[in-house]
Amino acid sequence: IFDFFEFEFSIPDTENLTKTFELPFMFSNESFINGYYNDSIGRFSLVTDVPAFSMGKIFLKNSNISIEKFGPAVQAGIRTTHITPKGVGTDWDIETVTHNDSCNIDINWQNIKNKNIFSGNFSSTSHFISSVDGNIIDVVIKPSSFIISDSIWNVQPSTIHVHGKEISIHDFEIERSKQHLKIDGDISEDKEKILNVNLKDIDLSYIFDVLNRKNIVFGGEATGEVLVSNIYNGGMPVINTKNLFVSDFSYNHSVFGDLNVDSKWDDVEKAICFDGVV
Repeated sequence: IFDFFEFEFSIPDTENLTKTFELPFMFSNESFINGYYNDSIGRFSLVTDVPAFSMGKIFLKNSNISIEKFGPAVQAGIRTTHITPKGVGTDWDIETVTHNDSCNIDINWQNIKNKNIFSGNFSSTSHFISSVDGNIIDVVIKPSSFIISDSIWNVQPSTIHVHGKEISIHDFEIERSKQHLKIDGDISEDKEKILNVNLKDIDLSYIFDVLNRKNIVFGGEATGEVLVSNIYNGGMPVINTKNLFVSDFSYNHSVFGDLNVDSKWDDVEKAICFDGVV
């Protein structure tokens, strides 16, 4: 039995191999993996250096992945640059520390040489609990912030409780100035439980920018409540709106005017019925 050993090996450029065997991934340059294991102190370390990697439409460059275990603690990190098909790069830095039944996650990102700033950070702590009724995960989301199109948004502290398929969200909020997106309630198999999404002057174009949907784009600033339930029914969830108002509503960049929307679930047609006045 070896108490201590080191390892180091490389992955060659796989461009020809990928084309020949039609592999779903490709290493465009030689990549390296090295590390060590020390049994006497219970320590393990692994570091990878991947200059260029692609899989489908995903292209990553200058990727560094590290994993280190020291006793009951495991620390892992990923640093990489994601390049979109249009050549826009975003640097990502993800760090996790796991110790016993808890896990801390810190995520930082920042785009590179792009006129529309996209950067920010996210931090959370998760606790894993075993019980006779199944595993429980309690997540604490810490205060953080991010920037989209030069606008600074703040993420307020909140909690998420996960027990099987039952998910309870308490006081989740993203806000800036007089705008906010608040989520509170339950995602449950119980049809009576509701997830409440509260909007205050939220620009709908933000949502479509994040979703990267170009064929259908709604715009305008939305204020009101959206109530969601029956998410686990295997089809369309039940969505109702309460006094939803969209100022300067637009469809595919054509402005129609202010829009008042009411919607409710039609149980017969199994569809959402919208009633709007512009």
